[in-house]
Amino acid sequence: SWNCCCAEALGDAVVRAGCLTHLGSVLVASDAAAATKYLEEAVQLREDQVIVLHDEGKRGSSLATAIMEHAGSLVSLAGAYYCSQRYEDAADAYSKSLAVFEMIDDTDKVVKCLVNLANLYELQIQHPTARANAAEQRKRLYTLSSQQPFSRAVPETCSICCEPISLLSRQQTTTR
Repeated sequence: SWNCCCAEALGDAVVRAGCLTHLGSVLVASDAAAATKYLEEAVQLREDQVIVLHDEGKRGSSLATAIMEHAGSLVSLAGAYYCSQRYEDAADAYSKSLAVFEMIDDTDKVVKCLVNLANLYELQIQHPTARANAAEQRKRLYTLSSQQPFSRAVPETCSICCEPISLLSRQQTTTR
């Protein structure tokens, strides 16, 4: 059994959360169940840290750092849920981290979360609204990409199938 004794010995919840996040991230490929356990604890510790800092009236970099670390742990947890085939839990974790990344205007992380959510809804989640949710995430990606100054234009055709790229319509999102 894996443990995180270094952080426990220090008695520091912040250090423990970091250790658990790293340990969980490493274990995802070999033991998704253990990774999930460690990452769930890390997310809870990070959330507790944000609440304590907020309640103490802390503002600025310490609270911002705690919020970002919480969102980062959520992304790692979403990956562990995905590997455990807990797709709806993965979507929930990605959605929570997406809210943080949008709040702080971290475009790169917003894009990554939107791509992961769209893929989850489109390929894994068996729910009547899943395809519509995937289409919504892809529309948000398209809108975001059209607002960003890129050094090259957004391609007009798919590089794999060579079909024209267009926004998904409601008709295309109906269940199969």
